[in-house]
This record gives sequence, C-alpha cells and structure tokens, in this order.
Amino acid sequence: MNPMKAALLARAQERAQVWKPIIVKEFPDHKLLTERTVLGSYCWALQKSKIRLLNKECLIPLGEGMQETPAKVARDYLILSYGRGPKITHEQAVTIEKNLKPVPLYAKPGNFEHGFYIDIESTYWTIQNIAGWDVDYYPGKWLSPGRPPQDFPFPRHKQSRSCLVSVARPGWGVAYEPEGRFPPFKSSTPVMNLSISKLISDVLNSIAQDAIKAGAVYVNNDGYIAPSEKIAASICRLVIDWGLNPRIKAEGEGRIKSAGAYKVGREVSIPYTLRDQDAAEKKIFAPKYKAWLLPRFAKLASAKH
Repeated sequence: MNPMKAALLARAQERAQVWKPIIVKEFPDHKLLTERTVLGSYCWALQKSKIRLLNKECLIPLGEGMQETPAKVARDYLILSYGRGPKITHEQAVTIEKNLKPVPLYAKPGNFEHGFYIDIESTYWTIQNIAGWDVDYYPGKWLSPGRPPQDFPFPRHKQSRSCLVSVARPGWGVAYEPEGRFPPFKSSTPVMNLSISKLISDVLNSIAQDAIKAGAVYVNNDGYIAPSEKIAASICRLVIDWGLNPRIKAEGEGRIKSAGAYKVGREVSIPYTLRDQDAAEKKIFAPKYKAWLLPRFAKLASAKH
C-alpha cells in the first residue's frame, strides 16, 4: 500500500476507536437528535455519544474496510505531509485575511446562437501543484513557491482535492442543540493556510475580469460562457497566458438567465429549468496588482512544464 495512504488509514482507525463511525445514506431529521451535534456537509458528530454519522455518497475507501470523508482525508494528509500551515509574517497574515475575496460570479442575461462553455482543468489542484500548497504569498510584494502536494494519494478525487484548500481556512461551524438552537462556533485548524486561498481567488478573479472584457456573458468560479467562437478563443488564450489549461465542455445555442441558470447546447443547469425571471449579477474582485501577479504566476507555471 502507498505509504501515505497507509498513514491515512492508521489515523482513520485510531479515530474510529474514539468516535464510532456509522455510515448513512442520508442524515436524519435533526429534530430526532437528543444531544449536541456538530453538523457538517460530510459528517454529523454527536458530541456526547461520540458517534460520527458519515454520508455514504462521499466517502473515500482507505482499505481494510475503512472509509473516511474528503475533509478528514485532506486534513489528515496536510498534518502528515506538511505538519502545519506555512509561516508568514503578522502583517502578511492581516493583509491577506482582510482582503480575502470570494471566487468570481457574473451573469449577463440574454440569448446567443452558438456559444461555448469553457472551464479550467482541475483549477484548485493545478494551482496547488504550480505554486505549492504551502506557497509564501504576499499580494503585490512576493510570490515564493512551496512544495506541491504530489504525495496526496487521491489526486483524481475532486472533492478531497478541493478540501486541501477549504480545510486550511478558519471559519465558522454550526451545531444543533436539542433546545432547537443552531449556535455557530468558530473553528480552527493546525494547518491554517490563507495564502493558497488568496492566490486562487486572485488568479480566478483576474481571469474573470479579462474574460468579461473579452465578451464573456457568464462566469462562475473557473467556468466561462462565451457567446461566439471568437470570444471563446480569446478566453482560452487568457487562461493559457496564466499557465492553466482551458477545456470546452459544451457548445451550441443557449441562454443566460441568472447566476447558476444557463443553457449551452445540451448543457443545462438545474436552476435554469426552475427560474423564469432574468437577473444580472456581477461580483468580480480582480486585484489592483493583477499586472504584477500574472508574469510571476505564469513563470512558476512554465517551470512545471
């Protein structure tokens, strides 16, 4: 067995000795819970009885009959491989946290005769492998590469790859208490790393801003819709300039209704069939140092090829 996978299995087995895992097809009605329970996307943790309810649909097999959630696999891996988050200066940490923005979202309602849906191949995973998970990033000042997560044993598992970024962010969790309350609580992590989240956000918002200037009518995270072949080619070139790989996922006649509601050829989002009214959206947070970031990131990307 892969040494890292074996180490992940060992951690999962140790955890199961303290927290009994129970695999469920779906989580129960929270009103049936009789104790404080931390509610997660993949797992509900009953605090008094030390039981973890694991969502069957998302579990990753580790061997010897043991399965674990993408978030736990990612967190365990980061602890085993990196030990802790990257060391950064206090000023750097404050600057990043204060200016950490969400990924881009843009929708310009309307029809088009022959459009293209473009996305970036494995964006979060690719950026981690270009810059390193523990990249030292001070926006506008320096971008120093770290070590890529090349020993991560599940490189094709999209959810767990994304969790390598999400579990490294501090945030808020939600618990259920039998009194009917859902008190939030601040969560922490020994592998905190805001730098990789900030870098991903900056790259995606920078590309989004230029894609819209080129004529994109829709942007969501790392996906773009171009209403013509010429605009699609321009967007693909923008992505390539950053050292990333664009892919055409769909093409044909289509329409944008709102954020999340689109049709491109045979590609139809679920919200598209449910929404009747059009609604424009523009949440783009391209950094003012975009021209500084592009050549530095592209240079790191070119070194990987």
